[in-house]
Amino acid sequence: MDKNRICEALFALPDNLIEKRRRPLLPALLLGSIGLICVVLNIVYGDRLSIDGRSALVVSGGLLFAMGVLIASVRLLGGRRDPCFRGERLICNELCFGSESRSDVVDYISRGEVEPLLDMNHSEIPVVSVVVYRSRKNDFVAMQAFEYVELEYRPITDLKIVHK
Repeated sequence: MDKNRICEALFALPDNLIEKRRRPLLPALLLGSIGLICVVLNIVYGDRLSIDGRSALVVSGGLLFAMGVLIASVRLLGGRRDPCFRGERLICNELCFGSESRSDVVDYISRGEVEPLLDMNHSEIPVVSVVVYRSRKNDFVAMQAFEYVELEYRPITDLKIVHK
């Protein structure tokens, strides 16, 4: 089961229907800012705090700042891009079913119906797995089913793309 191949097929659709977008930097920047505020509070109000309070502010502030910088740099410099449809990030679901649901799964995918797949009973043991990329309102759905055979996932359907 290779989600990267599915994403590459989505990015190759005509008319730039699916765009590559970087994950937002705002959460990482907020995390780093909170850490920086903790360190500044330690500097400004350090004489009023106990030694334990100062240590806690410095350690937690430093860690938050370092995590924020690390996450922001990975998001900024990393090669991973998420598929987006009309400016909205696609939701990726991996649905797991038992072997008894194989024919139903193949039938729903061939007809391009995602709602019945989402409503079906899922299994703890993934014999049949379906990767679904969809918009929030299901205006755009891309799905493919895989079967676990001989220690690997093999596709049992082609990539089905439904655009309403």
